[in-house]
Amino acid sequence: MSVYKLGEELNLRLVRGIEQGYSDYAEVRKEKREELLVSGAYAWVKGNHIEHQVAKELQEIGIEFKQEKAGYTWEYLSFKEPKESNLIIIKNANVIKGKSKEPVLDTSNTENYLVRLSKINSDIDFDEVRGTKQGTLQFPSLEMQPVLTEAKDIEELQKQYKHFYILTYMIDPASRMLMSIDLWMPEYKKDSKVEMVKIDSLTEYLNHTGAHINLEAIQELVNIPEEEFSGTASEFDFNSFEQEKEEDA
Repeated sequence: MSVYKLGEELNLRLVRGIEQGYSDYAEVRKEKREELLVSGAYAWVKGNHIEHQVAKELQEIGIEFKQEKAGYTWEYLSFKEPKESNLIIIKNANVIKGKSKEPVLDTSNTENYLVRLSKINSDIDFDEVRGTKQGTLQFPSLEMQPVLTEAKDIEELQKQYKHFYILTYMIDPASRMLMSIDLWMPEYKKDSKVEMVKIDSLTEYLNHTGAHINLEAIQELVNIPEEEFSGTASEFDFNSFEQEKEEDA
């Protein structure tokens, strides 16, 4: 499985970007909650702050980005390095503990972009990749997410990328603190079923990246009701990048 892990510096940068972006979001959320009579729509911008900070971090190690679209209005950032290509999406997610042999992508929409992107990994021998067992990996209201445009056909994507990952972050519902960050590789199965294979945990980097975290602002998020904090929990936080990957021994 180590051959599919990302490098240590890249892991650190990804986590630092998520930490800094979430902290920035907490500051803006606190400010707008005090300034505006209605501020519930800010539940939808968490991913924008995280994307922005991840982009800044990756630029510092030579990974450039450009804006792209999936659908008419939904924008995301694409990060690229010239050699071996990996596509990574950053998502807010919940892992529902259960008896599943492998985590399952919880979505009823077979045209969902995550289901389609999972086909990028069609040539991977997942019997060599599988590790620890988890429960269902759930993205609530995922069917509301837009699908890929025709220009991003799966055959075209398979030419651009060798591997597709989903990097998930989880937020503790009580403290509102980031509690875990994990790297997953989706495996497309028949009948549009997607199983999620955990490749690595980046949780150990949390609070050790040097990010400037506003704990006071994050603590203020505790006072926001869950439905106002997360909206419908389907966040448009889509990051992709290509990066040169050194194989771990």
